[in-house]
Amino acid sequence: MSRAKRYHPLVMLLAIWNLGKNAIYFFVFLFVLKAGSDAAWVKYGRLALLVVAGFSLLSILWSWSTRRYQLDDTSFRLYQGVFVKSKRVIPFSKIQNINRQTTLFHRIFKVTAIRFETGMEGEDAAVVFRVICYAEADRLEERVAGPVKREDALSTAGDDEETAAVEHGNIRDSKRTIHFSPTRKDLIKASFTSLSFLILIPALFSLYSKADDFFDLDEQAQGVLAALMSSWWTAAAVFVLLSAVSVVLGIAVTFVRYGGFELSSDAERIYIVKGMIERTAFSIAKERVQGVEVTQSLMKRLLGLAEVRLITAGGEGEDKRDVNSLYPFLPVRHAYRLVSELLPSYEISSEMSPLPRASLGISLVGSGWIWISLVALSIPWLPFIPDVPVFGAAWWWIASAGLLIWAMVRNILNHFNTAYAIHGRFLQFRTGGLTSRLFIGKREKIIEVKVTRGVLQRRWGLASVHIVNRARPVLHHKLPDIPAAWGQAFYAWYAGRMQEIRTE
Repeated sequence: MSRAKRYHPLVMLLAIWNLGKNAIYFFVFLFVLKAGSDAAWVKYGRLALLVVAGFSLLSILWSWSTRRYQLDDTSFRLYQGVFVKSKRVIPFSKIQNINRQTTLFHRIFKVTAIRFETGMEGEDAAVVFRVICYAEADRLEERVAGPVKREDALSTAGDDEETAAVEHGNIRDSKRTIHFSPTRKDLIKASFTSLSFLILIPALFSLYSKADDFFDLDEQAQGVLAALMSSWWTAAAVFVLLSAVSVVLGIAVTFVRYGGFELSSDAERIYIVKGMIERTAFSIAKERVQGVEVTQSLMKRLLGLAEVRLITAGGEGEDKRDVNSLYPFLPVRHAYRLVSELLPSYEISSEMSPLPRASLGISLVGSGWIWISLVALSIPWLPFIPDVPVFGAAWWWIASAGLLIWAMVRNILNHFNTAYAIHGRFLQFRTGGLTSRLFIGKREKIIEVKVTRGVLQRRWGLASVHIVNRARPVLHHKLPDIPAAWGQAFYAWYAGRMQEIRTE
């Protein structure tokens, strides 16, 4: 067992940097913009800011000096505290994902950050090193992931040692296979598919609102807008300029986010690396993948693109979906091929059963009853609803009729886009109307199932299947209005998992 170590001292500088970013707004407001103010609230605000900053600095120093980590053969051991000591033990077997992130701060100091994620809940569910040198990160990752098998290491004379080249915080192993790396053409296509060129609009509004907090920009903005709209050629020039800037900015954002993207794997793990300024490296053991989801938005369906996402039990926050994604703009055929290459144990069937006609009837009846109920409840309030120009008092009936038509069109699209299949120990189904989602899962990875039948479903011989997969948060899927006989067969199929599951 290695000795307990302190965390990297640069973790204090990173914490101070984050503290400064959070406090800079208040500092500029109180000490710069209100520099000549003698108001009592300004004086007390300055004092409070300095006191909070001082306590925060002491807390950062205390936290670093009282925390240590240690590794044994099977687990992390994390120590914290002096007077009241705490100890956490995280077995390597509980680690689901390994996620590296190298921000601009890390690249300046030639360090990285690494996060070992478990499937547990709570703030202590992950082992996090916010600052760590590359060599130590490689050592920790190798200890957690286990020794890599190299079959040809002994077959080549003179190759007694294999070196691992570290590039942007990611270990490059000679046995890895690179499956996908986008070209410039792919990145430009992705920038238009993701509509990232529209980022200029919210960016301008955000900049304007923040500047308006310090300066009264309303009158100046009205004057500038009036000058720009004084003639058609100035308005056209401004429109062309903003459009060009939006396109360039959208392409730049896509290149920064997905530049250097690389999807690779070895015999045991899958590796995803992306980013130019801020580098993110994600790895997961293949046996830890709980399922695969192939998603297509309306625009992606029109362009023949798809996003493949790995469902895992680790990770949290809004960035998890981006981290687990195998590049969001893959051609559909390429996406399915990648799933087969990365996860040979997963099988995708091209033959799926559509929903019966009765399911369309029950969904349309349900939408009709909901619409009738809403109309009946709102009738007593119609005299109090104000009129709308052009449509007058009839606008509410037009809006409600449009809502009914939209609900029925949505149900029809969902019906014809939904399909399901069981082949061997695999379950797959596709749902969605405008957005299509294909889920592929193994029987042994599904932790709970439920088959339900409502009143109308019993009358028409239908049922609904509810599936729960281990994820974070727990992932729920529902396959509504399938034939009741298939629901019974599904339940019997799931019961066979007892022969496949393994206890840790």
